[in-house]
Amino acid sequence: MYGGSDDGTIDNIRGLFTSGFGIGEALEGLAQSLPEGLRQRFAQNGVRGLFGTPNGAGRFQEAVAAVGTLLQGTLKTKREREATTFQDAVQILEEAAGADTAQLEAVATLSQFNQDGVFNEVPFETVWSLVLATSKAVN
Repeated sequence: MYGGSDDGTIDNIRGLFTSGFGIGEALEGLAQSLPEGLRQRFAQNGVRGLFGTPNGAGRFQEAVAAVGTLLQGTLKTKREREATTFQDAVQILEEAAGADTAQLEAVATLSQFNQDGVFNEVPFETVWSLVLATSKAVN
């Protein structure tokens, strides 16, 4: 498989790596060959963005970003988020998501933080701060 033919393929590949060929050029070639959705993930997170991270961390990051987008249109200010309970905020976000399944899944991910209703009466801003801190730690 490697170097078994006489066409010089392996010698060409070796030559690329010994004559100044950079990993950046290889990654650029990879990026240009990707479909648009994967290209965007690759641009944001490199190779890690293509394959995700262990235990669904990539999905968690996407969910946090989607909830952040929803918040820009609903609970825009810190004061609004502090005056709204977590339970009420989730309902507001679900309504704002409408029929968009990706956004609904993001809100569902947020709801997973509320096991057994622990955060029902906690101000949303407090829980959102915890989610953002977790998001940064995961990344």
